Amino acid sequence: MALALDGITVVDISQGVPGPLCSTMLGDLGAEVIKLEPPDGDWLRTVGPFSETESDLFIRLNRNKKGVCVNLKEPAGQAIVRRLARATDVFIEGYTTGVAERLGLSYAELSAHNRGLIYCAISGYGSQGPLARTPATELDLQAFVGKFRQLGTPDEPPLRVGFDIISVNAAWAACQGILAALYSRESSGEGQRVETSLLDAAVAIMQWTTAAESNPDEWRARPLSGYTEAPDHGFACKDAHFLMDWGNRNDAWQILCTTLGAPQLGTDPRFNEWFKRLNSKAELAEALKPFLASWSFDDLQQLVQGMGGTIVRMNTAETLFHSPQVEALDMLKELEHPVAGTYTTIDVPWLCSEPLARLSPVPAPSLGQHTVQVLGGLGYAADQISQLVTAGVVVGSS
Repeated sequence: MALALDGITVVDISQGVPGPLCSTMLGDLGAEVIKLEPPDGDWLRTVGPFSETESDLFIRLNRNKKGVCVNLKEPAGQAIVRRLARATDVFIEGYTTGVAERLGLSYAELSAHNRGLIYCAISGYGSQGPLARTPATELDLQAFVGKFRQLGTPDEPPLRVGFDIISVNAAWAACQGILAALYSRESSGEGQRVETSLLDAAVAIMQWTTAAESNPDEWRARPLSGYTEAPDHGFACKDAHFLMDWGNRNDAWQILCTTLGAPQLGTDPRFNEWFKRLNSKAELAEALKPFLASWSFDDLQQLVQGMGGTIVRMNTAETLFHSPQVEALDMLKELEHPVAGTYTTIDVPWLCSEPLARLSPVPAPSLGQHTVQVLGGLGYAADQISQLVTAGVVVGSS
């Protein structure tokens, strides 16, 4: 059976995480993806850790792509991209607002020669507003939207989220917008410009904050000073750290305390109501600490689940990836890279009854690996390609 995007071509001139992750997802849906990089390469190539000389993150976010290296500071390089865009379905750029226009690669310019083009722009702060032309990074946006203030405790210095959560969400947002535009094109015959930004992606996951802002003095009895919930460091027993929850059932809380040998905590005025426990998590964990110390996680799991609650071990990456549940989902796959060797990556996170996507085993390209092949497909003669290589317009074997 054909994959969902078989026959669709994507040209991606973005770097880093959002655009490349988006185009990798489109590639797993069956699209042919051509990745364009500057002569010094996508900056993600320089981000460790490394296997041999290859960035472990780059090879995971750039599978299943043809690699073309073009100097977009040169008019001849810009002409190559415009030529590519005439025959592609999807074009992805990740510039700060205004840069694509200066390069002659705006939606207006490219769509004038390809009315069915889906053009996706992923910027930092969006195309409107006082910060539209301000460059932005993942850390900038985590700080801007207050993510630094939603970790740790109020008396600690700000903490960043430990991975690029906003960039990843921007990739999903861009992919969703592109798929919607492709679906619309089926009936209209017309392409369109799809726009998202790191700021859009960050605000989109803040519904809990909008709920808190609607009545900040009553949000779970905690004024909105940066937290929608109290920080939760979980609990410790003799062989694990874990989280447990029994919702707003005060009766279950009292049963738990009695079973643990601490019936006085069940009626303690600091903890006898759900919202009090919710907003006193550190104090609660300290109060339970001596009573949990002799319990194994397996015994606690049986107790808490028997009361209708939930209890989850706090995994490390190693214990997570080797857990029976993750193994049952078959999410981790081993692929081969010609330089980095065997590496583990993550499969497409959804299943259809008939396969519409697959994890492509084609490794991430080396810098300019397919330049000659792609330019030849555009009609450039061998001597023209050699001249472009000599002039520094493209990188690739002539």
